[in-house]
Amino acid sequence: MPDFAAILFLGDRSPYGLSVASALLRPDSLHHALRVGRIVTPSADAYDRLAVRRANARLRGRGMAARAGRWLRRRVASAATLSAVMEIEDEGQPLPDSTLDPGVTTGELERLCAAQGIGWQRVDGVRSILVAETLKAMRPDLLLSAAFPLILPEALLSIPGQGAINFHPSLLPRCRGCHPIFWTLASGETQGGVTAHRMTTEVDAGDIVAQIPLPLSDQDDYVSLYRRAMGASARLVSMVNDFLTSPGRHAIPQDASRATRFGEDTDEDHRVHWSGRSPAEIAALVRTGMAFTTLRGERLGILSVVEHRPAHRERRTARAGRVAAVHEDILVVAAAGGAIGVRTVSWRGRVHQAGDLARALGVMRNEVLG
Repeated sequence: MPDFAAILFLGDRSPYGLSVASALLRPDSLHHALRVGRIVTPSADAYDRLAVRRANARLRGRGMAARAGRWLRRRVASAATLSAVMEIEDEGQPLPDSTLDPGVTTGELERLCAAQGIGWQRVDGVRSILVAETLKAMRPDLLLSAAFPLILPEALLSIPGQGAINFHPSLLPRCRGCHPIFWTLASGETQGGVTAHRMTTEVDAGDIVAQIPLPLSDQDDYVSLYRRAMGASARLVSMVNDFLTSPGRHAIPQDASRATRFGEDTDEDHRVHWSGRSPAEIAALVRTGMAFTTLRGERLGILSVVEHRPAHRERRTARAGRVAAVHEDILVVAAAGGAIGVRTVSWRGRVHQAGDLARALGVMRNEVLG
């Protein structure tokens, strides 16, 4: 069996990235042809810059991006901890990443690499001549990437003789780009998945080496789909190994006509636009755990909904975003082409039954949600 000396570009603050790295380095991987000789991760400064960029993107549309960017840059410049920066970046996340346990921490992975003689390199960027020359001197057969947040330039992709393979947590060609698990749910896909594909200068567009579909059920949400994606990492790594060691196997070109692509999700992507989304589209967004609307100028998180068939008297309140009825357990809100029954919400840091909260606040029919 031929060996492939590989360099892994790893986003080590991503649970998905860590799950792939763990699968590549676990004990039974010694029987694989993939031999990771070095792991390359972003430096703390690189992560800080990413935090500023993502916070700006997520606050875009609220008139706060420039102000937040200046605040974040001051915090970074004054050596504030990254956790303080990430408090803004992670606004709207359904649960802290600690609940998405990949089975290994960055520290544990570093110690494992040290024990196995695998180098660990932190870089401020990937476009410098020094980085390219350092990696070229290692003469790798293959580059691997898992949740690495910086785009690898052609100067790096052209180094290895066997090319580069990226591990991406969606069913490509669907949901190329950033935060694929969020977008798989928010865009209403019926299947998630994990994909290993050849890397090209076009992000997530290279030929498919291996792929595992993850059909969605009504019970799936962001956390459950993320956990399923991590759980598929070991099998996906094994499939990549089999592909590389099987003569005559060819990667499958992606169908560009079916491709969807998404960028950084912004705060407006999390907002329920009642007049622009159907009940089914709102339900899809709510499954991400990040959906919100506003009530009397305050943010109201929407945690669970049901599509609602309005009674005759409710139909008179047809304008999207208006409260059509307050029932025992749900708050009925008009949406584009129908109505949605809001079951549970988060308000001022606490979870409530929507009907209970509406009655406690004195919400009446025709009150408008933003």
